[in-house]
Amino acid sequence: MPPAGWAAVREAASRDVLAADLRCSLFASALQSYKRDSVLRPFPASYARHDCKDFEALTSLFGEGTYLTSDLSLALIYSPHGLGWQRSLLGPLLSCVAVCEVINHPDVKCQMKKKDSKEIDRRRARVKHSEGGDVPPRYLVVTNNQLLRVKYLLVYSQKQPSRASSQLSWFSSHWFTVMISLYLLLLLIVSAINSSAFQHFWNRAKR
Repeated sequence: MPPAGWAAVREAASRDVLAADLRCSLFASALQSYKRDSVLRPFPASYARHDCKDFEALTSLFGEGTYLTSDLSLALIYSPHGLGWQRSLLGPLLSCVAVCEVINHPDVKCQMKKKDSKEIDRRRARVKHSEGGDVPPRYLVVTNNQLLRVKYLLVYSQKQPSRASSQLSWFSSHWFTVMISLYLLLLLIVSAINSSAFQHFWNRAKR
């Protein structure tokens, strides 16, 4: 990369350090998850067939499409922590949840009531070739990805505890036992120093 390119990279990183750090973490995670024997592709190897994207393998219980949910706690279940960049400022273990904007369109399947009615619109609640029936509440299945876009990324960090911090936490939780042990050790040393046998050996050593 020419010097001008490096300068542009440094300038972009200095504007938002955490955003640049997150990009490195996502790239490192992709390196560990995708195909390693060839050029990095933004598509999981388990859904690639002969270097082509196999969307048929993505068919899920309630039909083909992009699965979304309106419940953050439910989204976190499907977003476990994964390894990123070990020297990341955000932490080595990260979890990401995409906050998406969806257009209200018939291709977005969800539990929606009919207009001026309390009855569920079954045409909006079922995806074609669905094996599990209607889309459950709090779920959305987008069959046309042009109807959604990612607005934000929620990043959750889970830092690995260091050995030093774990040792300090052990001492803080067992401080009474540690103090009693030190006190007993001090009494043992004082009694040993004042014993006649110790005084005898000490006097011989001084000679």
